[in-house]
Amino acid sequence: MQRIDLVTELTDYFSGFVSDNKRGLFQRAAAGRTRHITVVLEDIADAHDASAVIRSCECYGVQDFHVVTRRRSFNVAPGVAVGASKWVDLHRHQERDDHSPSLENLRDNGYRLVGVSTRADAVPLADLPLTQKTALIFGSEDLGLSPCTHAMVDQHVRLPVLSLGTKFNLSVCAALFLYEINSRLHAEDIAWQLSPAEHTRLLLSWYAKIPKRRHFLTERFLTDRDMTWEDLAACLPEHLIEILAHNGRWR
Repeated sequence: MQRIDLVTELTDYFSGFVSDNKRGLFQRAAAGRTRHITVVLEDIADAHDASAVIRSCECYGVQDFHVVTRRRSFNVAPGVAVGASKWVDLHRHQERDDHSPSLENLRDNGYRLVGVSTRADAVPLADLPLTQKTALIFGSEDLGLSPCTHAMVDQHVRLPVLSLGTKFNLSVCAALFLYEINSRLHAEDIAWQLSPAEHTRLLLSWYAKIPKRRHFLTERFLTDRDMTWEDLAACLPEHLIEILAHNGRWR
């Protein structure tokens, strides 16, 4: 069986354990998801503020959310994220002060690194080009972006304000950025949607989080086809295998 056929068949299999209403909701949401834009938070001090950004990402269809920690830890605040972290892909990176492999990896995967800043050379958000895949990098309110990140970004961007020095807090700033960018992506001739293969894998990851006995169900699927977990691992990314191998409620 070809890999894409196996993933499609497994997705159809797990869709049978999801209600018609929820299946339709997932399909509509997946159609609006994008990896053309990703959000990176760096050493954020307030977990509640950072969790609110996850919620904004989910609302505006940004599927990948990266958290870089150096001196600070990060845990999702469930009461703020209200389950959004279950439906976006959260990537955690513990890094040194002078090196950022996560940003290097994003650049290697075609992303333009854009730092959100109040620097004099930062361009207004309205002038930010979106034709290339873009990683929006937000620093903490007290420290801003690290010197390492400032040195790595391809461009700085700002959100114009009419104030005497007052700035938006992190979660409000991120929400305004994502609203503007989401509107532009839908209005401009930009291929921001997921590929068919990405769309299928995303639906699989969502469907598989619904039944609590997903490990048992996956075992039954594989046994019926005389296949193994190794066969599945050759077709799916590691985070999807982790979901399928997990039993119980997915948080």
